[in-house]
Amino acid sequence: MPIEKFWFENIRSGWKLNEIKFSDLNLLVGQSGVGKTKILDAINIVRKSCTSILLGSNDIQWSIDISVNDTLYRWSAHRGIPYEIRRDLKPDIRYVGPPHFQQEIVTMIVGGHSETIIERDEEGVIFQGQKLPKIPYSQSVVDMFSREDSIAPLFTFMKRTVFSEETKWDSVLVDDEFLESRRQQLNSFEKLCEDDFDPLALKALFLQEHYQPAFEKIQEVYMEIFPNVTDIKIGKISEFLRVQRGPGLSSDDPITVAIKEKGIDDWIISNNLSSGMLRVWVLLVEMALSPPGTLLMIDEIENSMGINCLSQITDCILRRTDLQFIITSHHPYIINNIPWKYWKLVTRKGSDVTVKDAAEIPALNSASSLEKFTQLMNLEEYEEAIG
Repeated sequence: MPIEKFWFENIRSGWKLNEIKFSDLNLLVGQSGVGKTKILDAINIVRKSCTSILLGSNDIQWSIDISVNDTLYRWSAHRGIPYEIRRDLKPDIRYVGPPHFQQEIVTMIVGGHSETIIERDEEGVIFQGQKLPKIPYSQSVVDMFSREDSIAPLFTFMKRTVFSEETKWDSVLVDDEFLESRRQQLNSFEKLCEDDFDPLALKALFLQEHYQPAFEKIQEVYMEIFPNVTDIKIGKISEFLRVQRGPGLSSDDPITVAIKEKGIDDWIISNNLSSGMLRVWVLLVEMALSPPGTLLMIDEIENSMGINCLSQITDCILRRTDLQFIITSHHPYIINNIPWKYWKLVTRKGSDVTVKDAAEIPALNSASSLEKFTQLMNLEEYEEAIG
């Protein structure tokens, strides 16, 4: 499994996630307000800290254990904000500098043997026992040394972490020169799957153009969920318009997804699709483009979906045993149809969040499979989840 353990603390706000152990499939359950979404947000912050310039929350710290083949990588970090007193200002005030890494440690554990690969503090960086000159504090050492053999697997996993959102399907406006350039660069299915630069709509276009069997599989599943749909296509909006743009109208021609339905002659483009139809499409494309070992996080998976969507999407998730999923849900169908051994009950005391495996709760161990959802709702830990 990719992520094995994770803890996180926002020192500024006081919000703390106590250590949580993950499996390949994880369904976070619990009352509204306990912190299920915040757990996904925390992992997403760590991902962005590894692969982009620091933005957003600061004065945070974490430790994350990631398993790749037979090697465990532990990345611990403290991301803070430097302060200094500005004497040239009246009255003296604290100047807030740019966010930066104050401390990082990357450890590799193989067969019980632990080796520190990188250690960073305010004095500098030690990489494989060698002290290096100071490097920019705004960039993680995992990002900076991503091409090193000892760090590359950790960096690759962080790049592969996906936080699913239907807003990712915003129509994409690109010129023909850029489009052709990306076609040439993404010249294999593996490269397309590993690509974390291009928007989902553009990747889906290339999937349709060059990897038809994979695209047809998505179409097949989508049309099983929505039987009224007779065709799905990715292309520029102009391809789907009955009336071409004339003088005085916008010349923008973004890439979009369009469907055809029984009894309707015109194409229906993405901004006219229901939120549920669009969300199902995004999830299917994301799963199709996720290489083995990818972490896919889905918040409140039932949002905008009817039971016809939930049953098929749940089956797709259960079949993808080569991916890691962290999902949140309140919906009885999802909770009842994802095996209870994958449930994780989230509770909160003040700002401290604790996650407990369902297998550790005796009441659930004694319940039959048909009773487990009812038992979950009646648990003392569930009813008193916020204290």
